[in-house]
Amino acid sequence: VLARFILRRLELAGTDLSTLYAVNSAGAVVGVVICGFVLIGAVGIHITVALAVAGNLLLGLIAWIASRRLSEAQTSAQLDNATDADTVTTPEKFHPQPTWLLLLFALFLSGMTSFAYEIYWTRSLVFLLGNSTYALSTMLTAFIAGIALGSYLSRLLIDRDIDRVALFGWIQISIAIASALALPLLFAAVDPQGLRQWLGEATDEVGLLFAGRFAVALLVMLLPATLIGATFPLVGRIAVVDLDRAGSRIGTVYAANTLGNVVGALLPGFVLLYWLGIQRGILLMAVINVLLGLGFLGARLGRRRYLRWAMPGAAAAALAVFVLLPIDFQFPSENETPRHEVLYYRDGPTATTRVTVDPTRGAKEMAIDGIVIGGNTFTEYKQLLLAHLPKLLLDDVSSELSIGFGTGMLAGESLRYARVDRLTCVEIEPSVIEAASHFADLNHRVLSNPRLRLVLDDASNYLRVTCLLYT
Repeated sequence: VLARFILRRLELAGTDLSTLYAVNSAGAVVGVVICGFVLIGAVGIHITVALAVAGNLLLGLIAWIASRRLSEAQTSAQLDNATDADTVTTPEKFHPQPTWLLLLFALFLSGMTSFAYEIYWTRSLVFLLGNSTYALSTMLTAFIAGIALGSYLSRLLIDRDIDRVALFGWIQISIAIASALALPLLFAAVDPQGLRQWLGEATDEVGLLFAGRFAVALLVMLLPATLIGATFPLVGRIAVVDLDRAGSRIGTVYAANTLGNVVGALLPGFVLLYWLGIQRGILLMAVINVLLGLGFLGARLGRRRYLRWAMPGAAAAALAVFVLLPIDFQFPSENETPRHEVLYYRDGPTATTRVTVDPTRGAKEMAIDGIVIGGNTFTEYKQLLLAHLPKLLLDDVSSELSIGFGTGMLAGESLRYARVDRLTCVEIEPSVIEAASHFADLNHRVLSNPRLRLVLDDASNYLRVTCLLYT
């Protein structure tokens, strides 16, 4: 709607669209910062939502008042001026329907990869920044800030006399390179364990802590997100060939991009993370971007003799890198040292699970997203206390519900009581259950106990459904 209202001259359509998208993204950055760092802590979630609702109502009221103040004469004058200005611009040639559909599908894939990158980066940076509201707000701010910056910078090229389709191809290849190298370069330049320890020690200095978190998030996300931010305005400018159809074209482009975002938000957690892990998942998205870029560059430049075989060769090389490149990087857990041996490591749909053992001390621990949650160290006593204390206080312990499986020590200790007929354990992350097999000597091989019932689900949802069924 705003694009149709703002676009008045075809030769400036790209600049106007880029500015609109940049302003919208900048507003999103401000919203994340105010909500994540100020309002939720100050007034809570419900009042924050109410303030957002009030903001939308106020904007609607302002727009309604503004429309009432515009007289028919002023509106007619504006339309006449716009018509006069547009007459100096000849509408561009409409793209053939197959080309138009192919471009929309390419933008769908680009939107899919961009949100997948965000999911993967968020899962990766949790090891360094934590999973608090502030940490997640920091990561989201960095990503959207890059999109806003890319949208604005695209104004420098988008309305020039250039091959915009070829530029779209080059941007896709650049996104792939920047995204694939972001995390490896960060962890090659900075010791993850040392950075994590420094951020942990900076908790007493709030300003320094926030600055450090933003620096880390920006180092990973800013360049790829800037390139991603330039994609939508560019494709929107390619689509707008006649002002009379600008609104419908921009709407279609935005719908394709957003639908790709939806798939990109769902695909990693439900499919790719458990199958490929974080690093190879990022690499797969990069390969998709490369293939997109090479496809469009090949369509534009493939007629040149020296490029006839270069594009297919580059595509084959990208696929070979994905299949053959050995990726052995693993995110470390807290207090881990070089002498620790890794018994288990997996990037699951909701968390990364890691089991390590210190041969010198015999200390075996399980870590979730880098945080140690159980083992035969000091955490063992917590598990024992949680298992035995209820049995001492309650008469009827025939059935038991445990939230989170962890090492399985709590469940194993509880099932040592013959009067416990059934123990239901709800665990959301399947890799945790796999990793628990490494603690069979501590959990009394509870995974093979017939009285144990494991449920893969979110505990809150499970409790709601269970209570509903029994009431």
